[in-house]
Amino acid sequence: MARGNESLLPGHHPLDLVETSLRFHGGTVAPDLDAQVTHVLVLGAGEEEEEEVDRDPVASDPDLLSELKLERRRREKKFHIVTQRWVEECLDRVDIVQEREPR
Repeated sequence: MARGNESLLPGHHPLDLVETSLRFHGGTVAPDLDAQVTHVLVLGAGEEEEEEVDRDPVASDPDLLSELKLERRRREKKFHIVTQRWVEECLDRVDIVQEREPR
């Protein structure tokens, strides 16, 4: 999994805790979007404030989302773009759930 959003605060990123959880549960986090990446983690709407949002996740950076989708179209091996909510749902169910693309 690669992280798709830049840090909002020096030395801190809203997805650091998710990265730690993924590693704890056996996931691999890549610093770059290489050919082995299967999922890219981006902030969803409201996640930078750590509040619940009762709608489909929307990437907090539309330009980044567009760039990621363009990169995915160029690749033979596609990757999924997911949010923290998806990771948490997978960890809660102890299974990989259907990926829902941020819009």
